[in-house]
This record gives sequence, C-alpha cells and structure tokens, in this order.
Amino acid sequence: MRLLFDTNVVLDVMLDREPHVAASADALSRAEAGDVTGCICATTITTIHYLASRALGAERSLAEVRKLLSLFEIAPVNRTGSEIRVNVKSLELKLPLRYLPVTLWDRRAVW
Repeated sequence: MRLLFDTNVVLDVMLDREPHVAASADALSRAEAGDVTGCICATTITTIHYLASRALGAERSLAEVRKLLSLFEIAPVNRTGSEIRVNVKSLELKLPLRYLPVTLWDRRAVW
C-alpha cells in the first residue's frame, strides 16, 4: 500500500513537535520498516529543507533531506495536477495541491 505523508508529519518527527511527534513517528516507522510504501510530494522536499535549515542549521537539514530521499518515493508536481486544482469550481472538491500529484501519479495512493 502506498501512503502519502503530509509535510507536517515529517516535520513533527524531524523537529520533535508535540503533541503529534509520537503518532507521526509511528507512521513514518511503518514506511521505514517497509510495511507501506511512503510517498511525499516533490514540494515537501523544498519546504522541509527551508524550515529545517532555520531550526536545525543547513548541514543537518541537508542530511535530513538525504534521508527523506532514500526513504520515500517522490510524487511529482506537474502541470496537469496544478491545472486540475485551478479549474475545480466546487470548494468541496478542491484538494490541496499536495494531494493531486499522487492522485494522478498513482490512484492506489491512500491519504
């Protein structure tokens, strides 16, 4: 099963953010153990690098990004996903941009 991990789940663990660090660490450990295939959106990498650099320093941030790249599959952000999001008229159907790439990339993804 493929799971798309939200940026905040990764940041909860990386930055030891309470109260969600325990639940987030449990979820990430399932991907690390190979129980699920973990996916993150391509935009997550740049967001995490920016925020982690400010909190942890550039060197450690880069090391954390390298870990992410080895652990997760990267869901692409592409024009099709962006256009679909822009063209959706109903607010109930409007998904955050980070969900669309995996939806288009792999319909088996779970979020």
